Amino acid sequence: MPEALTTTRSASERVRLARAALGAALLVPGVRAGDAGPARMHFTAAGEGQRLDGVTCIADGRGGYEVSLQLVCEAVPLATLSAQIHERVSGAASGADLTAVLGNISVRFSDLVVGGGVP
Repeated sequence: MPEALTTTRSASERVRLARAALGAALLVPGVRAGDAGPARMHFTAAGEGQRLDGVTCIADGRGGYEVSLQLVCEAVPLATLSAQIHERVSGAASGADLTAVLGNISVRFSDLVVGGGVP
């Protein structure tokens, strides 16, 4: 897993959840990358100049955080891919002891890569 996605206990719950969610999504077969979008604003600041492109983690007003993923994926059945991502993100939150703060998970696909192209 890339160093930027390594979760440390010293990070805030919000940053730990964003890292866990993006890391889990990137492990799903068919997901190629996180995407910060054309304005480069879909990201979570992770401290010391680190950006977690493709994930936002915003307080939901109920003591938790809504996770929004914006991803580049391969040409695969998107409904199935989205369900797999939701499952992996929920599992990653559980594994990081963050289930209590995980709110809604939204997944948006910003681009499709066909034929082994580079995102």
